Amino acid sequence: MNKHTPRPWRAMVYPSVIIIQQGHTLKTIAHISIRDEEGKANAKFIVKACNSHDELLEVFKKAVDELNEYIGEWQAVQSTYCLSHIIPLKNIIAELEQAIEKAEGKQ
Repeated sequence: MNKHTPRPWRAMVYPSVIIIQQGHTLKTIAHISIRDEEGKANAKFIVKACNSHDELLEVFKKAVDELNEYIGEWQAVQSTYCLSHIIPLKNIIAELEQAIEKAEGKQ
């Protein structure tokens, strides 16, 4: 699999909106053909999503690990009160795992 252009990226407006690699080298990554405020907003959104992707992915993975560990501790206690909180946490874990798979291109 090829690697993407290194981040961080930024959006700039020339005759139209483009997304470029930040730094000394100006490298066009994407060209947004909408030349109005919506095009600018789309470019900024793409840049924000791409620049935060790896950090968010790592936080999600840590959250899954921590929640699984927490559930294991709760199950060791096995009180009715604790067990009633496990199902919602497992649902959150499932949602996080789906988001992780999607972000990693596995879905």
